[in-house]
Amino acid sequence: MAGRAVEGTPAGHPGLAGRLYNLGLAQHTRATAHDDHDALAHGIGSWRQATEVRTAPATLLALSGTAWGDAAAAAGMWASASDGYARVANVFPRLVWAGVSRVSREHLLRYWLRVATDASACAVADGSPDGAVQALERGRAVLWSQLLDSRGDFTQLRAAHPRLADRLRAVRHELDNHPEVGTGLWGRQAAADWQAARPSGDTPARTSLPRRQ
Repeated sequence: MAGRAVEGTPAGHPGLAGRLYNLGLAQHTRATAHDDHDALAHGIGSWRQATEVRTAPATLLALSGTAWGDAAAAAGMWASASDGYARVANVFPRLVWAGVSRVSREHLLRYWLRVATDASACAVADGSPDGAVQALERGRAVLWSQLLDSRGDFTQLRAAHPRLADRLRAVRHELDNHPEVGTGLWGRQAAADWQAARPSGDTPARTSLPRRQ
């Protein structure tokens, strides 16, 4: 049934990632119950596809990457596991965005950052100490990167797009000077304005904690 649900969902549909995630769970259950290596490969493949659905919520992308990494690591497939965990790290900025309070962001990071340590361990097992350090740094620097991002120099932007530079400066002032940011609609709107005004801003993601399967 999970396979038919995937087949009936068009490419790029926001619901496709969830159906691929469920298909991966079913395939992995079969793999563990029957020691079926083909089913394991199919399950990891389903989760890999789920992480590539750009329209999916960040939480679902992270769940799929984590499931992929966990299954591959349990099978001793260290390179594949590192790839799965890296997909989770790629969506950290969307999972832990500035539209929620600092306390909430720290809580979210505590939930997800075991992925960084698992990715590092897999990189070591795969003979890549440099990859291990990079995995840890990606997890460690999420909030620091957000802080640096909000402290950018607008000089060049002002020369090319003065109105956009003024808008970014105003929103940054609001984010910096209101401790209640992230605790309600105002805070989420200010953070969304910041990301929307930035040329490379990503769309904010829902940041509720899912139940791990």
